[in-house]
Amino acid sequence: MKTWTGLSLEESVRMTPSDHFPVFTRLSINPAPLPPPTLHSFRRLHFMDIGSFVTDLKSSHLISDPPKSLGPLLSAYNTILSSLLDKHVPIVNKLSRRQSPSNPWFTATFRAFRSTLRHAENIWKRTHSAADWSSFKSLRNQCHKLILSSKKEYYSSLVPSVFLLL
Repeated sequence: MKTWTGLSLEESVRMTPSDHFPVFTRLSINPAPLPPPTLHSFRRLHFMDIGSFVTDLKSSHLISDPPKSLGPLLSAYNTILSSLLDKHVPIVNKLSRRQSPSNPWFTATFRAFRSTLRHAENIWKRTHSAADWSSFKSLRNQCHKLILSSKKEYYSSLVPSVFLLL
C-alpha cells in the first residue's frame, strides 16, 4: 500500500480507493450516574368489581343517613369513599429503576411544549378537520425544531468542557 507524507513530517495518509476514512479516538468521559429509584403509588381501577363497590356504597351511612351540613358531609364523603377504594382497589407501590439516564436536553419547557403538541394531536384525531390538522402540523414542526436546537445547544456546551479537561 502506498503512503504519502506530504502533509507534515509526522502525518502520513494511506492512499485507498475510497474517500471514507475511519477516525479513531479515545475520550475519557465518565457517563452520568443513573437517577435514584422512585416510588410510584397507584390503584389498578380496571380490576375493581363495580357491583360490589356499589353495594358497599349503598350500605354505607353516606347514602342511608347523610349528614345535613356541608362540612360533615364532605368529611364523610372523603372518609367513606377512601375506605371503600382501599378495600376494593388497594394502593400499589412500585419502585421504578431507570435503565438509562434521562436526556439532559429534555427540559421542562420542552415537556410542556410536547404536552401541548399531544393535546393538539388528540383534537385532530377526534375531529379530522383541516384547521386542527394545520394546527397540529405547525406544532409538530415547531417541536421538531425545538428538539434539534435543544440537542445542539446541550452538546455544543459539552464540547468546550471536554477540551478544557485535556
